[in-house]
Amino acid sequence: MSDNSSEIQKKILFSQNLALIGYFSLFFILMINIVWLIPSRHFPTALVLIVIAGPLLFPMRG
Repeated sequence: MSDNSSEIQKKILFSQNLALIGYFSLFFILMINIVWLIPSRHFPTALVLIVIAGPLLFPMRG
């Protein structure tokens, strides 16, 4: 019974780590894209970061 439970725990931990890696990768790719690769000519960079990357900060709290 505990062998099956530990395997499930490993799968859950792997899934959580994979989700965190994907989340932070998306966040940093967006920041690099907005600031360095394709900066906006019409809007300030800070405004674009707040509007696009800002909503990604809400799930970080909990």
